[in-house]
Amino acid sequence: MIKLIASDLDGTVLPEGTADINPEFYEVVKKLKDQGIIFCAATGREVQTMKNVMAPLLNDIYVICNNGGTIMKYGQTLQSLTFEWSIASQIVADIRKNPNVSFYSANTPDGTIHDSTNEKIIEWLRTGYGLTCKPVEDVLAKPFEALKISAYVDTDAATEALPYIEKYGDLVHVTAAGAHWIDFIHLEADKGISLTKLRNTLGIKKEETWAFGDNANDITMLQAAGVGFAAPGARDITKEAADICLEGSLWDAVVNQLKTLIVPV
Repeated sequence: MIKLIASDLDGTVLPEGTADINPEFYEVVKKLKDQGIIFCAATGREVQTMKNVMAPLLNDIYVICNNGGTIMKYGQTLQSLTFEWSIASQIVADIRKNPNVSFYSANTPDGTIHDSTNEKIIEWLRTGYGLTCKPVEDVLAKPFEALKISAYVDTDAATEALPYIEKYGDLVHVTAAGAHWIDFIHLEADKGISLTKLRNTLGIKKEETWAFGDNANDITMLQAAGVGFAAPGARDITKEAADICLEGSLWDAVVNQLKTLIVPV
C-alpha cells in the first residue's frame, strides 16, 4: 500500500520555469490526502517560488525545496541547511569566471540576491518562477549563509557541472537542477536524503513510497522510493535510474499515474 508520494515540479509536472500546472493535479493530491496518502513536492525551487505554484496545496502537503536543503510541513519550516560564507564566496568568485554563466544568484535566509544586469533572465525569474530577487551592487560585498547558489549556463547544465563537482564536491552538493541550472547546496542537502528523513519521521517504509522526477537532481529521490518514475522527457541518466518511465506529457503523465491510487467512493 502506498502511503507517501514525492514529486519533482519543473520538467516533471510542469514546464521548467513556469507555473503552468494541470489544475487537476491539485484535485488529485487532495483526494489522495483524504485517503491518508501523504504528498511531498520536492523541488530545486526556493521557498518563495514553491509557495507560488503550490499555493492551493500548502496546507495539505510536505515540501522539500532548495534541492533538499529545506523541508516544510503545511507551510512551516522543519529543516533549513546552509553552508558557510568561506565556501559560498569561493563558488561565486569561480562562477564569475565562467563565460557560459549568464546569471547567478545566492539564496539566503533573508531572501535571494543577485548582481546581474541580465534583465531577460531577471524578468523570466519574476514572471515564470514567481521569484523576486533583490539586486545588490556586489553579491560578495557582505558575508551571508547560503541556502543555495544557482548559476544559469547557456550550455548543458549536466556537462557544465562536472568541473564544479570535481572541485567542490567534498564541500557542497553540486547538481544539475534543470537543462541550464546548476545548484550548489549544503553537502547533506539532497532530495533522496531528505525523502529518507521524511519517511523515517513518518514511519513509512521505502516500499510504501513513490517518487517522480526528470533530472539528475531527482535520481537519489527515485532510489529512495519503492518505485521511482521518470517523467516524459526525462534525462537518459534519470530514466536509467527509474523503475518505470512514464509516457504522455507533463500535463497529464504524473496526474494519470496518481489517479491509479484513488479508490472510488
